[in-house]
Amino acid sequence: MNNIQFDRCLQRIRNGNMNGLRPIFDGYYGALKITAKRILNSDTAADNAASETLFEIVRYARSHNRPHIENVGAYLYDTVTKIAAHMLGNRAASEFETAAALEFDRADGANYEHAFARLDTVDFNIAVMYYLFDCNITEISNTVNVSTADLKSKLDDISVRLKKYLIKN
Repeated sequence: MNNIQFDRCLQRIRNGNMNGLRPIFDGYYGALKITAKRILNSDTAADNAASETLFEIVRYARSHNRPHIENVGAYLYDTVTKIAAHMLGNRAASEFETAAALEFDRADGANYEHAFARLDTVDFNIAVMYYLFDCNITEISNTVNVSTADLKSKLDDISVRLKKYLIKN
């Protein structure tokens, strides 16, 4: 879903048509849940964080006359990680860093789960933003505070490692 389509969905929600949320749900719920599960290490909590992110989108749309989000993937990633981190509450930072569970709604989900779980936290976040949220290099660079040149190199390395992990399984 591109920014224009997302903005149209926001406007439909703003106008009281909750069917505008359906394309957002269909396009992003799985990625939101995967990202939240990485932080929370719980399917139920990840579902709650993904749902809360959708509620945040509705709140945003309803509170703006002309709702617009410039970088959809970065906005969604940032929102779900903040919600999940807030839900994490007072757990130790080490739990946040070491939570390594993923779930895909695909037949080969276990292979993807295994491959993504082998990435360190920074690389995992980069891979999720790039592959699941379709963020561009600039958006990811700004979010993870890595130069675009370094990020491109990291993405090449991540891609090679993911392919290697997936071929082994």
